[in-house]
Amino acid sequence: MEVAKSCCGSSMVLDLLTALQEKEDIGGKHQDAAMMKNDTSNEPVTCILQLDHMRSKAKYLKTIKAWCEELDLVGRIVFCLRWIFLFLQGSADDIKMYIQRNKTQCVDVNSSGKPCKERLLSVLYQGNQQNKFSNFEVHQVENITEFKTWMMSCGLSDLFKDIIEPVTSR
Repeated sequence: MEVAKSCCGSSMVLDLLTALQEKEDIGGKHQDAAMMKNDTSNEPVTCILQLDHMRSKAKYLKTIKAWCEELDLVGRIVFCLRWIFLFLQGSADDIKMYIQRNKTQCVDVNSSGKPCKERLLSVLYQGNQQNKFSNFEVHQVENITEFKTWMMSCGLSDLFKDIIEPVTSR
């Protein structure tokens, strides 16, 4: 009820839903995470996310790296021209938890410098792929050709053609 009172005059429904999601996360996150770690039936998956923007690059990257370490995820974040792609590999449940955190917790700052959530995160792909990464790294590529070459060197050329190329050709 206190959250509802504090939301008056703003985008109340969205703020209430976000507050409920955060409250739910706080209550069961650590117990759920421990139970998921013991579940060996969870097949590894690869997920490609597209981030809308990153104003506070250092803070955002620090948060991503911390969450990946905490959730036992590996991958790459790739900056290419105006696009930001996040490649994650790990269990489907851990990736789902990462996406939920990214959308419900403050990870960046808005144009006014106030903390904000990444509500415009897009899941471009999630499927079974052999693990290609052993840690988390940041990559900067100068153009689409260099990005394609990088993905080929990682053994992900099929994902470039099917997922990345359509996004970058818009």
